[in-house]
Amino acid sequence: MSVLLTARQYVPFVLLFLCLCSPVLAQNSTVTKSDTTAVVALLRAAQQQQNPDSSIKRLEEAAKLSIDKKYYLGAVQSLVAIGSKYSDIGKYEQATDYATRALPYAQLAGDESQLAFTHNLFGVIALMQGNYPEASAAYFKALGEIHHMDSNARRAAITIYGNIASLNGRMGQNDKKLYYLNKGEELARQIRMPREIGNTLLAGILINKGNYYLQQKPDSAVYYYMQVLNIADSMDVKKNNKKPRFQALALTNLGDVFVQKGEYEKAAAYCIKAIELAKDKFAYIAVAAKFSLAEAYRNLKKYPEAEALLLSTLNEDALASRKDQQELGYFTLAKLYKDTKEYKKALDCMDTLIALKDTLMNAEKAKEINQLDINFKTAEKDKQIALQQNKINNQRIWMAIACSGVLVILLLSVGFYRISMQRRQLQSEQIRLLEQEHKIEVLKAAVHSEDNERTRIARELHDGIGGMLSAAMMRFSAMGDDGGQGGGTPDYRIAIDILGQMGDEIRKTAHNLMPEVLLKQSLPEALRVYCDNIQEGGGLRMDFQSYGAFDSLSENFKLNVYRIVQELVKNILQHAKATEVLVQLMLNDNVLSVTVEDNGVGFDKDNVTTGIGLYNLQTRVSSLDGRIIIQSEYGKGTSVFIEFDLPQGNE
Repeated sequence: MSVLLTARQYVPFVLLFLCLCSPVLAQNSTVTKSDTTAVVALLRAAQQQQNPDSSIKRLEEAAKLSIDKKYYLGAVQSLVAIGSKYSDIGKYEQATDYATRALPYAQLAGDESQLAFTHNLFGVIALMQGNYPEASAAYFKALGEIHHMDSNARRAAITIYGNIASLNGRMGQNDKKLYYLNKGEELARQIRMPREIGNTLLAGILINKGNYYLQQKPDSAVYYYMQVLNIADSMDVKKNNKKPRFQALALTNLGDVFVQKGEYEKAAAYCIKAIELAKDKFAYIAVAAKFSLAEAYRNLKKYPEAEALLLSTLNEDALASRKDQQELGYFTLAKLYKDTKEYKKALDCMDTLIALKDTLMNAEKAKEINQLDINFKTAEKDKQIALQQNKINNQRIWMAIACSGVLVILLLSVGFYRISMQRRQLQSEQIRLLEQEHKIEVLKAAVHSEDNERTRIARELHDGIGGMLSAAMMRFSAMGDDGGQGGGTPDYRIAIDILGQMGDEIRKTAHNLMPEVLLKQSLPEALRVYCDNIQEGGGLRMDFQSYGAFDSLSENFKLNVYRIVQELVKNILQHAKATEVLVQLMLNDNVLSVTVEDNGVGFDKDNVTTGIGLYNLQTRVSSLDGRIIIQSEYGKGTSVFIEFDLPQGNE
């Protein structure tokens, strides 16, 4: 039976917990700062204690204070630290009790990393007792508690990966061991951490790396163990109580390497140093160092020393529940008895060894552990797939958001552009309206000036020249009545008639210039009188029609409409050669329309040259903000249609 067992397999880096119980503790909403300060002080004091009993005493005080103050985070950290201490000295029943007490506080604290560390402690306890399936289940359960990879969770994961690597190393599954070592190292390189914590994590990884290379590349193993020893020597024991642990681990494993290399004196020296550091503090390390020292003594043929050391170690209380280390001890003792030719004792040791090995690992247990590993890797792949899918979904969401953003910006740009264009159009329209209003005001002013001038001329004609003509006629009449010379002559009577006609014409002209009838009558009545006067002048039949109520029209508006009709009729008299004229006035729904038609010769409206009459007509219509339509053909007369929208007050 060829079985190679080494002490190295039983001194893995199994727990990095206490260094991760950082004194910077989160605070529950009901816990005061003074409470957390007191707990922190006790945890720091425990870290600085090298004696396990003294450290446990401080941790018990921290746990009691945390529980009394309902400071759940402090409670779980204190209880797990106590469990770890009991595990170090081989008191696994007490360690399990404290791990069990810590679990509900970890759940109350709601901290993923603390839940992970608590389950990790269960795994460490099971591993130390050789219960590999239970250890494997606890480690994978610890990993399952981690959902968000913050810095504390990463540290927990690094610790757990290292312990799973150790478990696989004990089972001889080095490929899996390397897989989990690499995962831990990958995580360790991703986080920033305080120097002491970083050194602790790095030392744990290097210990396991050395264990991995021990069989195939012992020189590489020496390199890694020496690095651990250098890191441990640089640690401040007041800040990191892991210093003696790492020193003892590195020395024990160096002793194991030199046993493998055949350098037994050097191996013995390292093991003796390790035993001195580990005794009463780290029971499992001390046992491993003693077995390596016994192997060195055997090869140095110091059989009595080797036998005494092996038998005393196998009878230690700390080894009673550690079947994995018992296996190593009996294997070394069997080799010793074979060397001393005590075959019966050697056979008894091998029988005990086989029984222990069957207890530690059978096919069903190996299958169970492998299944846990498969389940974990499957879950990990599923998680990676889910993360990748989430990444894709997030990319799609961000793409949709980006597209939506671009669309919104585009719509806003179009909206702003349309608003800007509408503003420009509105401004242009306002400018146009202002210009039109200004033009209308100018036209109104011009028309008003013209009307004032007409009024002035009419008064001068009526009051001045008309008065003088009346005076002259009175004198001529008086001369005729007195029998003066020429009173009865034909020339005299002709002169009197001419003066009378001149007076009539002046009165008509004055009346046309300033129709007083508008001041006394409505617009339709004034226009009717005007049309009658034109018709009485001979040669033109006037037809006047009106529809609607015109009482609300302002005086200024009536005068302007009157002038427009005058201008149209005057143009007919001068140019149309018409015999009939229709003048129609209509007011309906605040719209006043004026229609003037004749049966004259007509004209080509496209080629007509704008004269003074047409210009005056258009000026008056524009001044009232009206619209004019002229229709005319040669030989078919002319029709003029004018329309006004009447504002309030008709001013």
